[in-house]
Amino acid sequence: MSIIEKGILVVCMAAAALVPYSAARGAESLAGLLPEPGAIEGWKEDGEPLEYTAENLWEYINGAAENFLAYDFESVIAQGYVSGDGEGLKVEIYKHADPLMAFGIYTQFRSPGVTFYKVGNEGFGDPYSMHFWKGSYYVKVDVFEESEALGVAMKSFASAVAAGIDETAEEPVEVGYFPREGMVEKSVTYVTEGVLGQGKLPPAFIAEYKTGDIEGKIYLFSLGSEKAASEIYDWYLGVIGANAEDIKSEHGTYLEGYGKDPYRGMMGAFRYGSVMGILTGFGDSQASIGALTKKAVERIKAASERLKS
Repeated sequence: MSIIEKGILVVCMAAAALVPYSAARGAESLAGLLPEPGAIEGWKEDGEPLEYTAENLWEYINGAAENFLAYDFESVIAQGYVSGDGEGLKVEIYKHADPLMAFGIYTQFRSPGVTFYKVGNEGFGDPYSMHFWKGSYYVKVDVFEESEALGVAMKSFASAVAAGIDETAEEPVEVGYFPREGMVEKSVTYVTEGVLGQGKLPPAFIAEYKTGDIEGKIYLFSLGSEKAASEIYDWYLGVIGANAEDIKSEHGTYLEGYGKDPYRGMMGAFRYGSVMGILTGFGDSQASIGALTKKAVERIKAASERLKS
């Protein structure tokens, strides 16, 4: 049994899923992004690569398939490798519809406190895995035991795959909208559905904040037009029983409102142009929430001006 088959058994407990998926079924093959034979000294392919699309991803990662599909997943290739010492390693390359979706799925695995690496747009790892995103791709490299040599091998494979991806992309501009004071570093995620348990809320960028005993979150929605943002904002104010108030600042005029959620307590909401924000978990102080809102508006305006220049 190849190392990739062993990995699938560990994750899925289903050997029946181990059937190579032909690229002729309509998906563009990702095989060209795998390291060339012999590219990583001391390692060789272990079995044939497996390739899946959105139509049959559940055969590969049954329990996690829905999470990937929520980020416009297109296809994945997985290849096992074995060293001269018999150690195993697996490379998975996931293709998504665009860089935003690749960034989004990557953030679902990232957590504050992990070790970060300069690979692709950004990468992180632990003794058993490395993850990175670059362009429209999310890549994961796994090993099945901990050792210094395997840690080096994971970095080598990750770097080789990243070098083969010609597509590049910048981090989403919305990441720069969040106030930095009190924000947990590397906590920004992108969520495509189920935001705050409200099916009507669109995809959101979410950042965590911690100051003393306060642990809050800011949700930012980039709606593309003031009309779309206004419609969602007005609807959400009704949900929390709030009224909008015009706030005039040196950064321009924006709308702000406060209300209560039965499960989350005091909620703050604002709209600045085509961007809407929701703040939760920051206590009952409107002054504190308002100060954070003002900082967010300042950063949104600064980022917008940089894009225009």
